[in-house]
Amino acid sequence: MKVFIFHKVNPELTLRACRSVVDAGLTPVVIDNSLKNDLETYEWCEGWLSPKVYSLAALHNWVCELTVGYFWMHNDVTAPKETFDALIKAYKGRGSRTGAIFANYDRLCWFNSEAIMDAGGWDLALPQYFSDTDMYRRLRLKKWSTEELGLPLIHDHSNTIKDPEHHVLNENTFDLYGTLYMRKWGGLPFEETFLKPYNTLDF
Repeated sequence: MKVFIFHKVNPELTLRACRSVVDAGLTPVVIDNSLKNDLETYEWCEGWLSPKVYSLAALHNWVCELTVGYFWMHNDVTAPKETFDALIKAYKGRGSRTGAIFANYDRLCWFNSEAIMDAGGWDLALPQYFSDTDMYRRLRLKKWSTEELGLPLIHDHSNTIKDPEHHVLNENTFDLYGTLYMRKWGGLPFEETFLKPYNTLDF
């Protein structure tokens, strides 16, 4: 089985994530979405070059168009073989309305592409921050389940946030996307009051 990893910054961490996938007997598929195309790939690692530099939301939508479902892992995560095995077991035993299965939130997970698109796809107006909670809320409102397994893994937290090239952008946009999320759902994550986006739109 293949595990998709989106590479944006820090190729050392991305390759460490790839080795974690390989050690579990799986194949990493790295999509190089960096500004510099700075990722060196190896024979044990499939490397794709994204057609352009996509936002996180747009990159997920692109992969959804290419797959019926996909395993995905943050590029700053490693996990033991037992975690991958448990995630795959849950995937094989999934129900017909399973939208996503989280090993440990979406740091390592499986997405049902049909469910994602049925819920409207990833919102391009929320290109990175808050895109996850928005997507998973819409899945649940569309009666697709999201399952949390709570499995062990190691996360080098907020790799992109700490990257100096993205730090200023992150500092200046995080609150803006939070405001947009509040307008869309009537509250911040876990405090939402709307059952439809912007309290008006069917989706």
